[in-house]
Amino acid sequence: MTCINREDRVCRRLLDLAWAVGLLALGGCSSGPPVPVFAVKGQLFVNNKPAQGAVVWFHPIDAGAANTEKPATNPRPSGVVQEDGTFEMSTYGTKDGAPAGRYRVAVNWTKTSGGDVDEHLLPMDFMDPYKAGLPVVEVKSQSNVLPPFNIKRAGR
Repeated sequence: MTCINREDRVCRRLLDLAWAVGLLALGGCSSGPPVPVFAVKGQLFVNNKPAQGAVVWFHPIDAGAANTEKPATNPRPSGVVQEDGTFEMSTYGTKDGAPAGRYRVAVNWTKTSGGDVDEHLLPMDFMDPYKAGLPVVEVKSQSNVLPPFNIKRAGR
């Protein structure tokens, strides 16, 4: 994939997404996760309706889940929102959870056709965990159920 002027930030995010998906696939081939993970379930709604197909990303912000010396090696748990608005986080395998620690949350929700992104259904700020405005979440060493996220959008 080659990034052109238009939205280099968008292109970089899509490349990051492709890279992360590749890491998730490779993670399943290892002898086991390098960091223990714990089940995490949540819900995501936009204007009180399920954000089906949106991808929720966790970005570690403390020593419990983050490697501050090599941030590129930090696990990036993600979950895909289902038809009913629920999601389960995956780090090394499908719905295996996330490492314990605190996370900033980012969301990417797009409409696609023919493999190309046609439209971003949320503003680009939601892809940035520092600009998304979503609450910091904490994953504990147990099964975790997050309070629902409900994003309010004007005109939708």
